[in-house]
Amino acid sequence: MSQSYVSVLNNIQEAYKDKGVEIVGVFPNFYTTDSSIVVFVKEFSAQFKVQRDSSFVFTNLFNAHITPEIFLVEATHKNVLYSGSIDNAYFRAGKRRGKTSANYLIDAIEEVLMNQKIHTQRVEPFGCLIVKD
Repeated sequence: MSQSYVSVLNNIQEAYKDKGVEIVGVFPNFYTTDSSIVVFVKEFSAQFKVQRDSSFVFTNLFNAHITPEIFLVEATHKNVLYSGSIDNAYFRAGKRRGKTSANYLIDAIEEVLMNQKIHTQRVEPFGCLIVKD
């Protein structure tokens, strides 16, 4: 599922890069290496930053428990404004809808950029559990 979202995140990065939005992909596991990240970026044409989180610093900071799981945070990284699913493309782990009809992350970004209250602050994500041991 995470791999299928690379193009979605590329599009979001491109659409909002001039508005101060930065996508960072985090690999929350022990076995990711710098070389495997290079391969991932090349194979899936990721156009956003990616980094390892083998010590689970970011995973614990944001209390992430599923991958893919998105966190829209303020520039200070102190407040999570939105978390959870990127959109409703999946209705359970590995099961994709025919058509995406809700774009939770984009809606939250738009609301922040318009200085509006974020109407949906959390949508429970579907995916693989992050294993820390």
